[in-house]
Amino acid sequence: MHPRANDCVLGGSLDVGNQDVTPDPELTQSIVERCCDLVPQLADSSVIETLVGLRPGRKEVRLELDTETTVGIPVVHNYGHGGSGVTIGYGCAREVVTAVGVL
Repeated sequence: MHPRANDCVLGGSLDVGNQDVTPDPELTQSIVERCCDLVPQLADSSVIETLVGLRPGRKEVRLELDTETTVGIPVVHNYGHGGSGVTIGYGCAREVVTAVGVL
């Protein structure tokens, strides 16, 4: 659950190898029910929208400054967050800023 200014994002699922981007009503209902179990105040809420996103992941996030690139300019590798992008995005962004020496 990720509360936002005017709504709350609920989800998701981990279905390795599944490339189908069609929303599954049963999965949506299951997510809503589990979230309501944790936060009963959500029970009177309505689903505004159901989206499916494919989130490529790795065993661990790759986040590093690469100064020896074939294009001759430094590149920051920052990928492989899987479904945790919203959760760890700010921390990774801070690491990127540190890596390029802005802080």
